[in-house]
Amino acid sequence: MLREGCRYQHLSAISAISPAGDLVYQIQESSFKGKDVVDFLKKLLDTLKQKLLIIWDGARIHSSKEVKDFLRKDKNETIYLAKIPPYSPELNADEQVWKTLKCDMLKNVVCKNLTQLKTKLQNAFQVLQQATKKIANFFKHLKVGFV
Repeated sequence: MLREGCRYQHLSAISAISPAGDLVYQIQESSFKGKDVVDFLKKLLDTLKQKLLIIWDGARIHSSKEVKDFLRKDKNETIYLAKIPPYSPELNADEQVWKTLKCDMLKNVVCKNLTQLKTKLQNAFQVLQQATKKIANFFKHLKVGFV
């Protein structure tokens, strides 16, 4: 018997990868807001310690006031933004992270609660972080065209 409560709980996750095989991610128990995206961009800068090319789709969160203000202040000094057409996830190498997580690593995973799901997702991210060659190969995906 399936039992379903009436509460709405969810996890949100964001990630970024580099051609060198780095994977940076963040998981939280609430929806990402503009401030959270800015915090993640700052985390990327602190972690990778290099200029960033961010490839984004047209998601509304990417054009929030906080994100626009942060990018305007940066003036393309450390972050360059490239937008891909809407509904074109195949053009973004980071989408391979999500495909790997959903279709391989967490396929058929069932969790009893949000805490268990968060643990499984964190563990999967940590395993994938160690697979730097695999992550680097995401950039060689046929439609990504990043060489």
